Amino acid sequence: MFPNTLSLIIIYVDNPPLKSRTASINQEIRKDSRKRLLVQLATCQGTYRPQNLDAMNDRIAEQQQKFSQEEKKKLIEQIRSLEEQGKQLKHQIANTTGGFFANA
Repeated sequence: MFPNTLSLIIIYVDNPPLKSRTASINQEIRKDSRKRLLVQLATCQGTYRPQNLDAMNDRIAEQQQKFSQEEKKKLIEQIRSLEEQGKQLKHQIANTTGGFFANA
């Protein structure tokens, strides 16, 4: 925004409840407050962007990729384990039924 200066703008938004005896007055206050906020936001210059944003994004992407690889390894191990359990169950069924369901 302003590279050499610190700029701080505090915006007060008056947002009273609409569930009271003065609901119509509060609604007008809200409308007026909304208009002022929109005018202030329309006149803002630039966008806030932290200096370390790119570095943070890189670190996040790195962690996501690392997590993704670890997750894939775990899933592959689980699949192999389940396949092995399935083979063992087929073998047990074949042995208990005398081979009747072996080809099923």
